[in-house]
Amino acid sequence: MGTPFRSNEECRAAVDLVKLHGSISAASKQSGTPRQTIQAQIRDARGRWPGCLPDAKSGSGWAKTTEKPQPAGEKPRIRVKAVCQPEPPPADPIDLRRARDQAAFLKRRVADLETQLIEREDAYKQVVQISRAQVDTVEWMPAPAVLRGSTLLPLLFASDFQCGEVIKPAELDGMNAYDKDIFAERYQLMIEKTINLAEHHTGASSFAGAIYARGGDAISGGIHAELAETDDLSSVPAVRWVMQQEREGIRRLRDKFGRVHVISIPGNHGRNTFKSHSKGYVEHSYETLLAWWLQTQFDEDSRVTFDTPKSGDAYFDALGWKFLMAHGDRMGSRGGAGYVGPAATIARGHKKLYDAWTTTGMVVDRILTGHLHTSLKLERGYANGAMSGYNEYARDLQCFPDAAKQWLLFVSEKICVSHAFELQLSDPPKRSVSTKWAA
Repeated sequence: MGTPFRSNEECRAAVDLVKLHGSISAASKQSGTPRQTIQAQIRDARGRWPGCLPDAKSGSGWAKTTEKPQPAGEKPRIRVKAVCQPEPPPADPIDLRRARDQAAFLKRRVADLETQLIEREDAYKQVVQISRAQVDTVEWMPAPAVLRGSTLLPLLFASDFQCGEVIKPAELDGMNAYDKDIFAERYQLMIEKTINLAEHHTGASSFAGAIYARGGDAISGGIHAELAETDDLSSVPAVRWVMQQEREGIRRLRDKFGRVHVISIPGNHGRNTFKSHSKGYVEHSYETLLAWWLQTQFDEDSRVTFDTPKSGDAYFDALGWKFLMAHGDRMGSRGGAGYVGPAATIARGHKKLYDAWTTTGMVVDRILTGHLHTSLKLERGYANGAMSGYNEYARDLQCFPDAAKQWLLFVSEKICVSHAFELQLSDPPKRSVSTKWAA
């Protein structure tokens, strides 16, 4: 490590201290400066100004103090031996330049601080002036009718039950499980959440009935060999099981909202053909049979009405707003889009549906689709999740692990969908991997 730089002023001060006190030790003691520091400064001073101190270090030091007897009654007088002090050397140009630079910097710093102080004083004066200004009372408009005391129309969008499918937890590291009994539990939870949210979380004073929109894929079906091998219910028993649950769900919605309009379309899983048919799409589906069977359960009840369009797409009115419900397998958009996943596919499909209907003179305010088991709110509408939740097929595609979800919408006369609740019907997928070796 190099020797620290010592200025001329420090060296001159050390020389003066030693001359005044007579020795380095005395100078250190009187000034509180470490002895080593003074020694180093004296050494530098001798190197810069030879002869500034005598070399002799004997006796009491460089300066000696002598005393003479004083007459009685007089204060003793101390005499200090005169020491020759040479003329100080001329100032170092480097030191002068450094001192001038430091002085200029400090001057600029002082000017900056003064400017900041003036700005803060001005800001404080403005705050004080604003705080003393008279503030008029704001006239607050009454709460919009849609928020309090309004009439809303619940729209429960239910699709992709996949009833009959079996999902084994061990094959998904414990992230999900599904069978006909779990379907019944989740379906009942969906109905109960719908009623609870309507009562306690909308602020509506009354409801204009309810719409129960059935978006297809209510059953798993036997369209794939692996489903036919693993499902716990084949198509016909699955239709019966779903009918029993939905019949009770419609009754509960009717009792709560006064009347229910049931709209049904099929999906691709309910077909009774190996490949999907463009012709006879509705007629070749067990789900159409399920919709007709549900309708017979309420033939004598005028409070429950049904609509099962033969085209497979449902266009309906909700308090003056026009909704289009399509399952999603025929919306003209398939496959993923890289990192974006199904969101881009669904958005593209919604645009194709919108264009196809509006160009033929039909107004479309919101679109409802299922099929891709992805719950999303998009610019033109809503995509539904799946009652079954995350399964082995989604895992093989590395899809985002999500809970079982369905959409509950509340329609208002003024702003279309005033409340949109994403009903979560299962716990979020949580992976649990055992590290124990099984023999």
